[in-house]
Amino acid sequence: MKFILGLTDFSENSKDAILYAQHLFKAEPCQFYVLYVENASTYTSDDLMGSKFNHSLYASLVAKGEKRLENFVNKINQHNTLHTLTPLIDRDIFTDAVNQCVIKYKIDLVVMGTNGASDLKETVFGSNALNVLRSVDCNTLVVPANFKFSKLDSMLLALDVKDKLNNKTVLELLDFVRRYSLKMNVIRITNKDYSKTNPEDEDQMWFSEHLKAPNFDYATITNVPLTYVVNTYVHTQAVDMIAFVGQYKNFVERLFGSADKTKISKALKVPLIIFHN
Repeated sequence: MKFILGLTDFSENSKDAILYAQHLFKAEPCQFYVLYVENASTYTSDDLMGSKFNHSLYASLVAKGEKRLENFVNKINQHNTLHTLTPLIDRDIFTDAVNQCVIKYKIDLVVMGTNGASDLKETVFGSNALNVLRSVDCNTLVVPANFKFSKLDSMLLALDVKDKLNNKTVLELLDFVRRYSLKMNVIRITNKDYSKTNPEDEDQMWFSEHLKAPNFDYATITNVPLTYVVNTYVHTQAVDMIAFVGQYKNFVERLFGSADKTKISKALKVPLIIFHN
């Protein structure tokens, strides 16, 4: 049984992301939790707090949010007998609510869309999405706006200079690749000035042991920014999904912390899956 947490703000993008995950895992038993984090400050306005009926009004507003979430879940339910969808509502700091759910429900994967209700124009990733990547220690699937599910054939795994593989990450990644019989293309960014070690040797050990040609290609590129490599690859090669690995506490800063932090996010045209190690 796979436990999946879908995040929603009732936007079309969040709906599409959860639908994508349902299609992706349609052949697997899954418990989907659909989480809506309500802004508690909504209920502390002057008119609410000043009303002598504030308790009943608060209850009414809470019930309204719960009903809206129930309707949302009913609309996205694909009625797959292998899947169960359970609505969850919380009134907390967004990332705190997500982290609590990850721990309580033993979540294997967080699923979210990009550019939700805030409709940001400068970057695909809104603040909530970035905060999840930065602050939630769980594998995460990010689905770009208006993206519809199609059969997976190939994946790009992009490894930056400081990315290190471990047994947990490799096993989860390879399980995913085998499940969909994917052609996996691995690109490792190297920096000969950064270290005298050769991470590509260790990469080859991990992957060659488990993957056979022609379903596995490996290449190294020296002293080229990861953002540039990924964007160039996606625009010139057929790829159905991008994969990253990383330690969640510094992953976002390393990937999006530079002046060109929107480059990958603006170019995100296929789903991005991030395996935490």
